[in-house]
Amino acid sequence: MTGRENVYLNGAILGLHKHEIDAQFDEIVDFAEIGEFIDAPVATYSSGMRVRLGFAVATSVSPSLLLIDEVLAVGDMGFRMKCLNRLASIMDTSAIIFVSHSMPDVMRVCDQIMHLQNGVMRCLSHDCASVVSDYYSVFEGNTGSTFQEGATTVTDVMLNGRCGSEFVEIAGFGPLEIGMCITLGKILKTPMLRIVLWNQAGLPVLEVLDENHGHFSLQKTTDPQYVTVKLARLALNAGRHTVNIAISDGIDGEILYRGENVAAFGVKASLASWAGYFSPAFCDIQTKAKCYGK
Repeated sequence: MTGRENVYLNGAILGLHKHEIDAQFDEIVDFAEIGEFIDAPVATYSSGMRVRLGFAVATSVSPSLLLIDEVLAVGDMGFRMKCLNRLASIMDTSAIIFVSHSMPDVMRVCDQIMHLQNGVMRCLSHDCASVVSDYYSVFEGNTGSTFQEGATTVTDVMLNGRCGSEFVEIAGFGPLEIGMCITLGKILKTPMLRIVLWNQAGLPVLEVLDENHGHFSLQKTTDPQYVTVKLARLALNAGRHTVNIAISDGIDGEILYRGENVAAFGVKASLASWAGYFSPAFCDIQTKAKCYGK
């Protein structure tokens, strides 16, 4: 059957009359971004095209209950945003069961989460952040990897004075001190150190910069250099984070060392969000609306 025939078949299964499908057909095809392929056999569609067309039909009827599985894993960013906007538009009238391994998407869509492992429920709660943390805890092995060019090495990584091989916990908005011993394998013109913190979703959330908002400059020597970087107030979301470092000759120069997950630490924060970083700000709230620009 073609995509067009599938739209009418699925619409009929969902209880739509032909004239109702006729009225929504163009919008369904436009949402699914199938376009010229609507009259091609569905057997020739990619799995992503099938999911997109099915989602477009299912959400066009404002169902009482919508069960969706990894639909946001297909398509580009534009399609993902369309799906999220469509879900938001039907949440007032539809109960949505959203199945996904993408915790940022889960946090954005859901107000209650169940964590299943091997068919068994580990936890169920309206405290979505705690369930997400439980999900990530299943994968908490510190499996780091290292790339080295020549004899450049990074050893003795420390977090808050403790060995980087240990899991360190810090309070939310607390200090973090990162220490390490760097030995360059050769004299470089502009040796630079880059430090990036990643969250438990595998996303970079914070790049540490020097006081001039640049990468850290190292000494032009092959002798061991002991580097200490101090963050006075770390405003990261609750959960597990890892330290990733890179050493290069200049910003865009040769990479001599790259270490992923060289150390891990946990943040215990009273706040939890699907955002990765918090930024305190001044908020002015008034009882009478203020019209800006006039």
